[in-house]
Amino acid sequence: MNKVLRSFREFSHCEREYLKLLRNGSPHIAKAPLYDHSAPEKQIVVTGGARFERYLEHTHDYVEMVYLHSGAVTHLVNGAEVSQRAGELLLFNQNVKHGRLPAREEDIMVLL
Repeated sequence: MNKVLRSFREFSHCEREYLKLLRNGSPHIAKAPLYDHSAPEKQIVVTGGARFERYLEHTHDYVEMVYLHSGAVTHLVNGAEVSQRAGELLLFNQNVKHGRLPAREEDIMVLL
């Protein structure tokens, strides 16, 4: 598991591109990058949560769990702000409208 968590600390391609835009002073980010979390051949998909950009509120037809390994983030759940601290697990049921405010470098999430 430590190897997986270490890999989430590394910047993803999307995070590197977003940081480049921020460094170049571009305030016009139309939307957060889209990720295809669906994997019909797998029962569970584990990924690190992208940082730095806001995730617009959305829904899924599956249950999503967000474990926060380090840091603190603010989620939007049905329009309300919900704070999450390191060591806490959030569970989003199917069709629950949720999003997230921008996370920082030290905010390491594991999405299941």
